[in-house]
Amino acid sequence: MVTNRVFRVLANNGVEATTIAASTAGQYVILKEDGTKLLIGDTITDEDYFTVFVKAPNGELVYSSRIRGKDIKKVNSELFRARVEQVVTYTVGTPIEGLEYAIAIIDTSDKEILVNRQNKRSYNVPAVAGETAITLATKFRTRINSDIAAVVTATGTGAVIILTAKPIAAVVDLIGEYHSQYSFEVFASQVNAAGYYVAFGTVVNTTIPDPGSGNFTQIRTLEQYGQGYHGITNRTKWPVEQGLYTSVFGTNYDVIVLEYDRKYDSNSATFGTVESPVSLILPVTAGASAALFALINKIANA
Repeated sequence: MVTNRVFRVLANNGVEATTIAASTAGQYVILKEDGTKLLIGDTITDEDYFTVFVKAPNGELVYSSRIRGKDIKKVNSELFRARVEQVVTYTVGTPIEGLEYAIAIIDTSDKEILVNRQNKRSYNVPAVAGETAITLATKFRTRINSDIAAVVTATGTGAVIILTAKPIAAVVDLIGEYHSQYSFEVFASQVNAAGYYVAFGTVVNTTIPDPGSGNFTQIRTLEQYGQGYHGITNRTKWPVEQGLYTSVFGTNYDVIVLEYDRKYDSNSATFGTVESPVSLILPVTAGASAALFALINKIANA
């Protein structure tokens, strides 16, 4: 069991520098213990050490700890996968004149704290004379789209309302963090003559949200989570301390993860065998990861 995983994030552009001295922003170099470059044809033994170096966007050199061949436990990789926003389709039923109809949309990505409920937006529409499913659906779409605090947009035609989660722009907040995507639940009701809410119409989850893999905000958030291991432990004071980031705004990444044992890097007390307490995360500009993955995979399987 891993009680407190340590990780290091070294984002790069997938271009191997000829030397450390000649490296430019985004390039990487893997050096052996003797200071020479690790090449794909090199023989790797269990006792061989290597270190991964990356030139950060500001020109500083960042690097992993020394990693020994036999300490490597696993190498995983995942290609960039775009984020997919959630979609819910609501088909309005036939309304009854004089009754009230409601759609409640609950932002499930918003944390619930003690007695505070998640962000909930309710839209109520009374059915007037001559109301149909189509006119009621049109009113709901208008109400939802005019709500600046809504977490969804409403489209569709006729009696069908298509609710799509609003994409969250990669805009940093005051403490330098980015927000994750929206997810939501939909409840559609009719308020009957007795004042009770009863289910009305049909709600179908047509697209399940997918956070994707390797988008910029995910990589930057990983870097922020790992800052405590590099001396940045207080993100509440003002101005907020910012660490050295290797990710580049707007860049999508394939992700390579190398896991290895190095018990002295962990700040938690452990007993017995702890498998893979350290993760070296190597985000590589999407589409440019093949060469670095081949090199890391060669090391791990030597």
